[in-house]
Amino acid sequence: MSNVPEDRIVFKTMIDNYTKAQGKVARLVASLSKNSSNIAPGQFLMLQFMMGNLSQIGDSISNVVSSLNSIAKNSISNMRG
Repeated sequence: MSNVPEDRIVFKTMIDNYTKAQGKVARLVASLSKNSSNIAPGQFLMLQFMMGNLSQIGDSISNVVSSLNSIAKNSISNMRG
């Protein structure tokens, strides 16, 4: 993939980064749940914010996959007829 221009988003990189972010949030949830009586309101709000962002990123990735699927289907359909 060294021929890919720098301004392009590489799908594998996007998925890898999303997976890392999921792991980070999961570790944070596990860490905070061990000391649930000592969670500061700011920590809880930050966790909610991170989970919301992660959800939006997941939705965006899903939309990209759906769009690519539609493009592929249309391309195949156009080749046939």
